[in-house]
Amino acid sequence: MMQFLLRNRNWILFWALVILLVIATLVQDGMFMDGQQYAIVAKNMAVGEGSFWHPFLSPTWYKAGSGSFMEHPPLGFYLQSIFFRLFGESMYTERAYSFFTMLVAVSLIVLIWKEFHSDEENSAWLPLVIWITIPVCFWSYSNNLMENTMGMFTLMSILFQLRYFISRNILWFLLGALSIVAAFLCKGIPGLFPIAFPFIWYWVYAKENLQKGIYLSVGLLLFFLLAMFSLILIPEATESLSFYFFDRLLFRIESEPTTTNHFTVIVDLISQLGIAIGICVLIVMVNGFKAVSFNRKQFKLFLFLGISASLPLMATGVQRDFYLVPSLPFYAMAAGVFIKMPVINLLSGKRIRKWNLVVAMLFFFISVTIASSKIGECSRDKELLKDVYALTNCIPKKEVIAVEEELLQAWSLEFYLLRHHGVSFHGGKANKRFLLQRISSEQPEGTWKKTPCDLKNYTLFCYD
Repeated sequence: MMQFLLRNRNWILFWALVILLVIATLVQDGMFMDGQQYAIVAKNMAVGEGSFWHPFLSPTWYKAGSGSFMEHPPLGFYLQSIFFRLFGESMYTERAYSFFTMLVAVSLIVLIWKEFHSDEENSAWLPLVIWITIPVCFWSYSNNLMENTMGMFTLMSILFQLRYFISRNILWFLLGALSIVAAFLCKGIPGLFPIAFPFIWYWVYAKENLQKGIYLSVGLLLFFLLAMFSLILIPEATESLSFYFFDRLLFRIESEPTTTNHFTVIVDLISQLGIAIGICVLIVMVNGFKAVSFNRKQFKLFLFLGISASLPLMATGVQRDFYLVPSLPFYAMAAGVFIKMPVINLLSGKRIRKWNLVVAMLFFFISVTIASSKIGECSRDKELLKDVYALTNCIPKKEVIAVEEELLQAWSLEFYLLRHHGVSFHGGKANKRFLLQRISSEQPEGTWKKTPCDLKNYTLFCYD
């Protein structure tokens, strides 16, 4: 038993970090509104509301002439809907799905790492520790974002292509190409970056055959285009994907930018990788760059994969830090390659190994204790959720209620009500049984009667 613990002491540290940074949030109520939104669509799909190509959010959702929820391609919603079919409508269902995507990502990172490092130290824990401590990474897996699902397929594509380069078995290459199609069907254009992998591979490992890498990247692109052509033969798929591309993606790029500075993504990337960069700089300062032994080709391969997944975001003004999540495993593996030998040498001493185990075990039990204490609490929106649950006791399920104009943009409030009770918002009062206003708003005109609903920030009226 002791030998097993000593061999896996650093894996104990990694899982302690997972418990503290991810599970301790997942066991709590409250979630970022995008994650809530995706859970609502998946839950609806699970019970037959909406279809694969035309997902459904609410009866009052209407954008660019469509009542379907086509902000993203539909595969991510469908995969999450399987969890709702299996586990029901508990709030833990979307959390279980989000955690599942993290476990798949962990497995794929380990498999990719082991293609290069089949060593006795079982050092895959090192890039994983770097990866899970990136703030937007553990935040994303705590909040059910679409990048989590897309990231599974982009990692799959890289793994399958890597195995093709090693074995030259064309089946691996085809699986890599299919994974790119699946990544696109989760999040669209950002999922296409693995197309650049053959070019990067040959540029790093066989520059004299770079032309072959270009051919293979073109082959992946052609496979993707052929898959898209096959899909557009299906009328529903044509309508869904064309709406996503023209009415949502291009419209948002042109009309709904999140920043006016195209370099915002670089600032976000550097800040998110601050811990990893700091460790690398510290090792160079202690040992000197020339004394740090690392595989430069592996480092360049992972670094340029990360760049190919993140810097294209500079092309638009639609930039959010969590869009970087699919690129983070490759930056973490690049940092892992750089610091592997100094870290392994530091931790290899007999006395250090025992202290390392003690620290890891202590940290693991502390993490479990903290996560257990968080069950039933709220990670965010505590006061808002009190009002949400009060409203669910006062309004019938799946009711469409009237709200004042200001609340039409209160997305978190509406999404929580949709997720937990199927209640959606409407801007007009006609033919509505209930009206919701902020507590500071004036009494509505007409025969609206205030209900005895126990609310802190809102007032609910019933049509008398």
